[in-house]
Amino acid sequence: MLRSKFFWLVVGVFVAVYGFRYLQLTLFGPSDKDQIVAALNRSLDAGRKGEDGGVLEYLSGDFKINAEVPASKGQIANYIRQSKPDVTVTGPVAPTVSDQTATVTVPMHVKTTIMSMPIDQTLNDVTITFQKETDMDWGVIPVSKWRIKSVYLPAGFDLERFGGG
Repeated sequence: MLRSKFFWLVVGVFVAVYGFRYLQLTLFGPSDKDQIVAALNRSLDAGRKGEDGGVLEYLSGDFKINAEVPASKGQIANYIRQSKPDVTVTGPVAPTVSDQTATVTVPMHVKTTIMSMPIDQTLNDVTITFQKETDMDWGVIPVSKWRIKSVYLPAGFDLERFGGG
């Protein structure tokens, strides 16, 4: 009898904690715009530190640059660890949200190395498209997460000459 009560107490606590977390994430969580800005900032910060997981976490499975698949996830991870790209948004971030997608057009400063060639360039009008995807929090709670689906670089930045695109 005591084991049964203890079991139901544990189940009740478990359900209450997960229920509270679900409500916190769905009803009282940050707005879509705040989540998008945070995802962009976290991925850029992780890139500067060479933390590939922090960048890959925010890339959609079908991520593209200028409508081309840039590389495999493994190659992207190696690049981030080795190059630690310093990409900084140099203007305000104002996402335009439309249901499951969002777009941000911002100026960026890029300082990195691609195939032993240094890049130190400011790019105007970089367009980043985000896709709202389902992820799991705590392994069991479905939550929405904004991930970068595509990046469109302005015409003045030739990705081909650096071995990409």
